[in-house]
Amino acid sequence: MCLKQIKPMKFNQFATAQSFANRCQKIQMIILGDDDKFWVVSPREAKVLETAGYQLA
Repeated sequence: MCLKQIKPMKFNQFATAQSFANRCQKIQMIILGDDDKFWVVSPREAKVLETAGYQLA
């Protein structure tokens, strides 16, 4: 999987991203994106993003 394939759900506030992630049926993780937004992604996508230098929120 490459970075171009990742299409995160983006949120302005951490609490909103966390609320969304908690209501998903599958496990989701929150990453601090390079656009100053919180990205909700799958664990697989989060691993790719961490390897690329992004941080978990």
